[in-house]
Amino acid sequence: MLPYLDYYKKINNIPSLNLNDLNVKKLFNQRSNFYFKIGITQNDLKNKSILELCGGTGYNAYFLVKKCKIKNISVVDNNPQSIRLIKKNLSKFKNVRIINKDINKLSINKKFDFIIIENSLSGFKNPKKIFNKFLKNIKHKGILVCTLTDPIGVFSEKLRYLFSAMLLEQKKIIDFNKRHLFLTKVFKRDLKYLSKNTRSPKKWVLDNLMNEDWMKKKNDFYFLNLIDVLKSKKFLIKSMSPNFY
Repeated sequence: MLPYLDYYKKINNIPSLNLNDLNVKKLFNQRSNFYFKIGITQNDLKNKSILELCGGTGYNAYFLVKKCKIKNISVVDNNPQSIRLIKKNLSKFKNVRIINKDINKLSINKKFDFIIIENSLSGFKNPKKIFNKFLKNIKHKGILVCTLTDPIGVFSEKLRYLFSAMLLEQKKIIDFNKRHLFLTKVFKRDLKYLSKNTRSPKKWVLDNLMNEDWMKKKNDFYFLNLIDVLKSKKFLIKSMSPNFY
C-alpha cells in the first residue's frame, strides 16, 4: 500500500486542489503558468494522448480537456475520495477514461504523448521504481511531466512541522480534528503569502503537517536521482522549474 494512499484512506479525504477551490479563470491561469514554466504550451498539448497518474480531484485533467483540446486522457487513482471527485468533475467528457487501480499493480500496453505525475511521486515507497515503470509508456519524442520533492524545497515545510509539533505538545492537543483546526489558524496568515492560486491553508495543513509519515520521510528521489536514472536511458531533460545549473 502507498504511504500517501494509506493516509488519505485513513482520513477519508483528498486534500488536493479541487474545481470549486478557485474560479475557472484562476484555475486555468494557475495551470497555464505551471506548464509554461516547464516549456509546454497549450498548442503542444493539442490533439495529444495523455496518461495522468494520481489524478487527485481531476482538476488538471479538466484544464487539459477544456482549455488545451487534447485528444484523450486516462486518469489513474486508487483513493475512493479521488475517484468520486474525478467522476464528478470529468464524467461528462467523452475523451476521458477513469482508471481505479493501484499504480504499483497497473500495467498499460499503450504509449502516450504525455505522461503526468504531479505532486505524488515522493509519496510512493519506491518512487524510482514508479518513475522507471512508466517510461516505457511514452511515445518517441513524448514527454513525462513530474514534480520532485527536493530536500531544499521542503526545508521550510520541515521547519513548520517541527514548530507545529512543539506547539501541539505545549497545548496538549491530542484529538486529530482539534489539531487540524488549531494548526490551520496558526499557519493561515503565513500560508496566504505562498500563493493565492492554490489550495486553502486547511487543505495544506491536512496534507503536510498532519501527515507525520510524510514529514518524517527521507527524500529519496529528487533532481540528482533523476539525472542518475536518465544517464542510461534515451531521454533528455526538456525543461524544469526552478532551473538548476
